[in-house]
Amino acid sequence: SNTWAQSRRTPQNTGFTPEFLPEPRHIRWTYRTSKALHASPAVLDNHVYLTTEDGRTLALDRETGDELWVYVSGSLSASAPAVAEELVIFSTRPGRVIALDRHRGELRWQTDLRHPIMALISPLVVQGSVYIGAADGKLYALDAATGRQRWAFATKNWILSTAAYTATDDRVIVASKDMLVYVVGAKTGRQRLAYPTGWGLHGGAGVAIQGERAYFGSSGGRVSAMAWRNITCPWEKPLRLWRGRLYM
Repeated sequence: SNTWAQSRRTPQNTGFTPEFLPEPRHIRWTYRTSKALHASPAVLDNHVYLTTEDGRTLALDRETGDELWVYVSGSLSASAPAVAEELVIFSTRPGRVIALDRHRGELRWQTDLRHPIMALISPLVVQGSVYIGAADGKLYALDAATGRQRWAFATKNWILSTAAYTATDDRVIVASKDMLVYVVGAKTGRQRLAYPTGWGLHGGAGVAIQGERAYFGSSGGRVSAMAWRNITCPWEKPLRLWRGRLYM
């Protein structure tokens, strides 16, 4: 797809595109970074945006792989950037959220959350807000244009995954290591519902939403489907590994 503007592509974390890879398939270009890449790139229009282990955020030409600009934050970033309007927004491990001009790589704003942002947590950008969790157990909402904090919602343990957004009810859903999945008002930061999973929740992919159900995995080896409007669990399946294959 020409557009994959943030982690898992959509605010619902579906990670899906209806398009197919063109045939024949071959590598068109390769770009070698100075350090390791820990997260997927973001793609919008003719630009590819990525972050590196040594604190560099850069833009490449989508057709040629040529480097367009580089911004050095000086801090490890292990999350996928998000592109919204004219900004590319990313987080650093020490707890900064940074927004750059997506065409020139110039700093537009930065906000220090003062708590680490764990690896693989990517910013969710939707309707003018940036949502991101931190190691203090809080989900933060920032103004995407200025970086100003709008609200902070406190869970009881670390947030280790990317939040998801439900467009129909204007809610943000986030999983915490406190074994709860929270449904929070996107504009207010007020808790609407909380679902006890019985297991800790890990992983950068976080909750995925399709229709009125939210899907998530747990450290207990289970995948669950949650009806997020009334917090029921229509089904839950254990994962089983047999002869090198994963079954659900």
